[in-house]
Amino acid sequence: MNIPTTISKIGGTCFNGCKLLKNINIKNIQFISGNRIFLNEPILLSIRIPENIKEINRNEIKQRDINEFIIPTTITKLTDECFSGCTSLRSFNIPTTVNELGSYCFYGCSSLKSIIIPSTVSIIGDECFKGCSSLTSVTKTLKESNEENTKCVLV
Repeated sequence: MNIPTTISKIGGTCFNGCKLLKNINIKNIQFISGNRIFLNEPILLSIRIPENIKEINRNEIKQRDINEFIIPTTITKLTDECFSGCTSLRSFNIPTTVNELGSYCFYGCSSLKSIIIPSTVSIIGDECFKGCSSLTSVTKTLKESNEENTKCVLV
């Protein structure tokens, strides 16, 4: 499904029960979603987030049963709880433009197996990866060979 640039807002639970919906492509950079617009879509495989968005906010993606998010390189911050409860999310590619992962950002993403955190990320919020019971690989790329991250509890 393509959401055209002429659509700037979709109300809460708009796609509730759309069980055959597989892909969403949001084209409007000013798009605002209501809480839980994608509720109970068991086949939804990917959401393409529009270019020029700077942040992904709380509750816009939270608790979506989805395998993949295509994040544009304009994103600089993943806010608190933004992917919390996305139980089908298996891997995640954080663009190098991101500098902050909010608290509980990936909380409860129980299928998340691997994640690569670019060197541009300087802030990882509290319990960012708590409840990621399948997480086996976390790679933090380093700017310099002597950089350390010692205060982040991953699971």
